[in-house]
Amino acid sequence: TTSEAGNKDLVYVGHSQGTTQMFAALSDETIAPLIQPRTSYYIALAPVAYVGNVESQMLHELSRSYLPEMMLRFGMEEWLPDESLLHYIDPKLCAVDASFCSSLLVAVGGCSLQQKNVSAVVNYLKIQPAGTSVKNLVHWTQSIREDTYQMFDYESEKKNEEHYKQKQPPQYDLSKINLPPKTLFFTGGMDTLADPTDVNRLIRLMQIATADDASKMPLDYNILSYDHLDFTIAITANVQVYDKILKHLSED
Repeated sequence: TTSEAGNKDLVYVGHSQGTTQMFAALSDETIAPLIQPRTSYYIALAPVAYVGNVESQMLHELSRSYLPEMMLRFGMEEWLPDESLLHYIDPKLCAVDASFCSSLLVAVGGCSLQQKNVSAVVNYLKIQPAGTSVKNLVHWTQSIREDTYQMFDYESEKKNEEHYKQKQPPQYDLSKINLPPKTLFFTGGMDTLADPTDVNRLIRLMQIATADDASKMPLDYNILSYDHLDFTIAITANVQVYDKILKHLSED
């Protein structure tokens, strides 16, 4: 990417699971040296590492039921493998009963319509909810049950040994994360997936990680009225999020 753009470094912007992946990469002793020196800014929208306090009833039910684990054992690899039917039906139902749209957003993303363009929700539901791998879903439900931030647990000491050379999956130690020179957090007071309790835990670990270099401590823009999706589709996101990002980038 840097060679194609002709730049010596890059800016990483992630939302939700995109931040989870970056936290993991920057905490990995093998991967971090490849990424951190090339990254000038890490911008985390609705940052997620720990998820023990998510409020999504659907995710908690999946976690308690072990349904994703059972699907994986039976060889099923995709969650919502064919989204096209959902994306056709959802907008049709919204046209009949607008409250269905709000209920679906709450169930899937823990979101409300408060900061969104209500007339555009039908279009959002043409692409959401999106599918994922069953293994990814298993990983999330493990994290909810165990309130940990760790690599995938193969739930077998033998398989974990094969993958990690140890019986238990390695933990990501965020107290030793190697952050880029500048990191911005955009967090929401109404976010039930990147729950404020879990985000505060993450921020405390960032404070430990940057104790020797406070200049690397993430700057947190907390928007009290924002939920998990508002950072990408709120009607005020251009002012509350994107203008602030661009201002930071223009100053460096």
